Amino acid sequence: MEGEKLRGYYVLILGILLLSGCRTTSTAVVHKRSPYSNYEHQMVKSWEEAGKKFEVGNYQEALQSYKAFLDQYPYSRWTQIAKYFIGECYEQTQQYDQARMMYREVMDQYPGSVWADLARERME
Repeated sequence: MEGEKLRGYYVLILGILLLSGCRTTSTAVVHKRSPYSNYEHQMVKSWEEAGKKFEVGNYQEALQSYKAFLDQYPYSRWTQIAKYFIGECYEQTQQYDQARMMYREVMDQYPGSVWADLARERME
């Protein structure tokens, strides 16, 4: 039940983020039909791939995808969410110490955010 609730949060957040728009004023090459720059398009694609793996329960693959996302986009507006889901992937793969460290990082770096609140709940 709890996993389903988190997946629901994930889908909701992903939808909100995508609907909020990722337009940029950069001079990056833009596909004629795409509202995103090439950089943003790749970032969204990377995010969606990680999310799909998480949604179907491929937590080890999702973990690697979220880590790769952070390596490539360390200052994304989705950084705190990726870190939270890395913690969740660690937890789902029974790597509890790593999960706690990642949840702690989310709480320390993003105090007062909904992701810090969710991380705090996971720690309890």
